[in-house]
Amino acid sequence: MKHRIAALTAALSLVLATSLLSGCEGPGTQPSASQNTAVTQEQKTQTVKRVIYRADGKGTEKLKAVEVEIGAHEKNPYLVVLKRLVEKAPKEETTFPKGLSVKDVTVKDGIASVDFNDVFLSRRHNDYDNTMMVYAVVNTLTEFKDVKKVKFLVDGKPVEVLGQMDLSDPLSREESFLVKK
Repeated sequence: MKHRIAALTAALSLVLATSLLSGCEGPGTQPSASQNTAVTQEQKTQTVKRVIYRADGKGTEKLKAVEVEIGAHEKNPYLVVLKRLVEKAPKEETTFPKGLSVKDVTVKDGIASVDFNDVFLSRRHNDYDNTMMVYAVVNTLTEFKDVKKVKFLVDGKPVEVLGQMDLSDPLSREESFLVKK
C-alpha cells in the first residue's frame, strides 16, 4: 500500500512539474500579461489605408483623393480619419477654419453624425469654402462602406444652415465635386 501511495505521489509530482514547465495552455486558459502586451504592441503597428478628400488648391470646386494611414485597430476609425482631414490639414489649405476640431463621430443606420466645435459655424457666407468643407467631410466619411449619409452637429446640436447651405437633412456623397482620375 505504501508503495502505491509513493508511486501515485511521484506520478502526480511529475505531471504537475511538466504542466508548470510547459506553461499549461489548454482550453480556457488566458494569455499572460506579457502575451497580451505583445499582441497589443503588434496591433498598434498595423495600419490600413483610408482616403480623405482635400480641396485641389486650384480654386475649382473639386476635391482630390489623398491616401492616409491609420491604425488598423482604432476604436473609432471615423473620428481618426476626420481628425486627419480637419485638424492636420496643410497650412496653405483654407478649406477648414483655424481652430476647427472634430469632437466625435458616431454611425447609426448608415448615417454618420459628426460633432464639431462652434468654429464650424464661423464662416457664414463663403459659399466656396463652405461647400468644399462640407463635401470634403461627406465624401471622406462615405468612403466607409457602412456610411451612406452625413449629418452635421455643433456642440451636440444639429446644424440646420451653414451660410446658404441647407444642412437640415443628412447629405449623401457627391461625386461631382471629385477630381476625375
